[in-house]
Amino acid sequence: MLSISSVVYASSYNTTVNFRKDYNGAVREFNGQNIRYLATMSSDKSNDTGRYTVRLDRSAGLWSYEIGRKSLLRVGKGQAEWTNVGPGKYRIGFEKADDDIWLSSKDVVISNF
Repeated sequence: MLSISSVVYASSYNTTVNFRKDYNGAVREFNGQNIRYLATMSSDKSNDTGRYTVRLDRSAGLWSYEIGRKSLLRVGKGQAEWTNVGPGKYRIGFEKADDDIWLSSKDVVISNF
């Protein structure tokens, strides 16, 4: 029972993000088939109506390759899901226009579902 709990915990990560240029997060281990990204993003620009891209990459030794990407609003709650990706090591990447605007979230959750 304890080993099952630790495995489930290992496939759910709470973190923060703060970026103004493209950014790649840490590589993390996931044991399920599907991965979900949830975050409430804020911007240092008033009334920001722009978008950012969240990208899922699978790590393969020294290399990584893109699984998929989703475009989300820069302000407010956003969610992205990738299905049937399988267990392995993954990272989330963030991309946005090179406009010197900071985006941040204190409640990023990346998990299996």
